Amino acid sequence: MTAYAAANSLPMSALPTASGIVQTFQATVTNDGASTYAPDGLTAAPIFGLGAQALQGAEIVAGGNVTLVSYIGPLLNDGSVCWVLLSCAGGAQQVAPAVQSDQAMQLGQATGRFLSVQTLTASGTFTAAPGTTLVHVRGWSGGGGGGGAVVGGANAGGGGGGGGYFEGLFNYTGPVSVTVGAGGTGGLTNATAATDGGATSYGSLASATGGIAGTGSATAIGGAGGTATGGFLNVGGTLAQGGGGAKQGGNGGSTFGGAGGLGHTGTDGSATAPGCGGAGAGSVTGGLGGNGGPGLLIIFQYGTAAAVA
Repeated sequence: MTAYAAANSLPMSALPTASGIVQTFQATVTNDGASTYAPDGLTAAPIFGLGAQALQGAEIVAGGNVTLVSYIGPLLNDGSVCWVLLSCAGGAQQVAPAVQSDQAMQLGQATGRFLSVQTLTASGTFTAAPGTTLVHVRGWSGGGGGGGAVVGGANAGGGGGGGGYFEGLFNYTGPVSVTVGAGGTGGLTNATAATDGGATSYGSLASATGGIAGTGSATAIGGAGGTATGGFLNVGGTLAQGGGGAKQGGNGGSTFGGAGGLGHTGTDGSATAPGCGGAGAGSVTGGLGGNGGPGLLIIFQYGTAAAVA
């Protein structure tokens, strides 16, 4: 509670018994919440804003010229005398809730307002910013790893398939369990197979499966793309290129927003974009297939700002 007082050149002998008595003074402190005003040593009465609510803080600022007007009526303070803040230079102004299109609205009426964005690279629990009521979620699963190759083999390794992608709008009511799939690892010759990409999901509402790994040079098959479901947009990853007899590994499969790793005559064909497949290794120098791109969640948060302090 912040208490304000002032002395009039012609002191009041009693608090006003009618509305419309104006008081002006220069504030020495900024209010930190509900406030009162006492003129000429009389009993303090509460101050309300133009929105007919108690002050919340920073409506009156130190050094600002304050203008109050008395009010006695059914709208405020149970009919007893109180003060309404008309203005304060530099202070926040309280307004009543807007009911027409050209009226100023309260911050709490700003539903749909952008609040925050989070980028998630690991599984866990997603907690939105205070006031969030709607989230726009973009999700990529992991891309498949590219198959390995042996030096001088008849075929190069097949590329890994691209992961699935979803994009959706969902109501937010509390923390949500999320999964972010890892990118598949590239295979080593034919001894160690490449691995599939991991799935990505937003709770039980939307999910995408990972891209399938490419096979090594013994079969040199490109991996199939992942799928997606639950969003207003669901995009499957593309089938990766197989490793042919041209000694160069197959290109990795692509997904929404990116392309897979490029096939080489040797190694170093890892995907750089989220959810894209790694390239197969070439059979000129042989070795590891490329790693698939990791999964990703990007969550845009919207809602009312009423809960934002």
